[in-house]
Amino acid sequence: WSKSPNAKARKILEAAKSPRHAQVKIFNDASLNEPWYTKTDVEIRDSLWQIMDKLEVIAKTYFGNATIPTETVKKHLLDMDEETVTLIGCVASGGPQGDAGWYSLFQEDQKRRALVCAIIGKVLVEQVFAHQYFGGDAENIHQVLKIETNNRTRDGKSLNPIHPIKILTPPGFERKQKSATYLQTTRQSPDTPSFSLPPRFAAYTNRIIDTLHTHLLPIYTMLHPPSKPSTRLLPSLSSLATHASILSLLMRSDPHTVYYFSPVFKEDIFSRKYMECFNRRQMELTHPRERKWPASTSEQEKRRAQMDEPLTQICMFDGVTAYRVGGWETGGSGRGRGEVVYEDVGGEGEGIRSRVLSHGWVYCRWGRARRFVGGRPADEAVVHGEGWKGGFREFREVVG
Repeated sequence: WSKSPNAKARKILEAAKSPRHAQVKIFNDASLNEPWYTKTDVEIRDSLWQIMDKLEVIAKTYFGNATIPTETVKKHLLDMDEETVTLIGCVASGGPQGDAGWYSLFQEDQKRRALVCAIIGKVLVEQVFAHQYFGGDAENIHQVLKIETNNRTRDGKSLNPIHPIKILTPPGFERKQKSATYLQTTRQSPDTPSFSLPPRFAAYTNRIIDTLHTHLLPIYTMLHPPSKPSTRLLPSLSSLATHASILSLLMRSDPHTVYYFSPVFKEDIFSRKYMECFNRRQMELTHPRERKWPASTSEQEKRRAQMDEPLTQICMFDGVTAYRVGGWETGGSGRGRGEVVYEDVGGEGEGIRSRVLSHGWVYCRWGRARRFVGGRPADEAVVHGEGWKGGFREFREVVG
């Protein structure tokens, strides 16, 4: 269990008569002396990584291995919907290179692939993972909203009788527990671990596929002739959307955990603790304090670049952190009927625990971040050096 827990669990599942039998065998395995959430965290993390892998495969298969002329980019930008322009403006930055900086996001292979991942990732986070009951019908949505509304003032008011100063239900956890319990009762049979899909799951998923196709179409047509229709994307988008939708339901059905998608922001300083760099090798090779400079680079530019920082240019996918109430749990916690058992008496009142499951995924650049004074742009060309080619612009200004 300590070296390859997933492989061992799947081996047990393959040998069992049913998922229920496998679950019982795992529950009764004396060598598995860990709280149940440690297993679910591994599965959630691996599923998130699988989604990121699928993003990268789609980007490389349909949007890689090409350099696009500037005029082609300009032409197809005019075909973008307003929503697509807004979305790209949210997840990416053109840097201080003016219009050319934005064009390079579509022209250069690695940047374009990162941008495609960012577009898909933002849609999945905001429209799939942020959905309270993905695929639910009108009654399901009504009941979840009712739970949220009726319990909006209850969080934090139940005091632990043993430690009266400490809060038993920090903000958000009681609402999550009740909405997750409702989701479980409508989708899961008490006699089996099987999980049925909501009545409108297919309709919701198809809408996500259509949304992704609409956003990606202008970029796809920059690269492919009419003989290769964009419908080639649909099977891959369908697999990705279905995977994310099922994972969203599973995360929402956990009554003891709040899964938070920790946002990453463009033009922010890269932090290895919370982020993973998509173009890490490129950043290492162009490190301003370690790189070999081209012969044409002036000494003044070399000195200026010594103060450059690693900045996020494209926000590809948010990281995920799991939050739980209370102190450390026992090895048998979460098994059987799922009751949480704490090591200490009154452990439910010992604050909140957090566990990072996945890091934010970003494309980076070396340089200086955009500067504002009093809410207005205050960038100076001398600060950005040779990288300044017109200054920072919003994507909507470039598209016109």
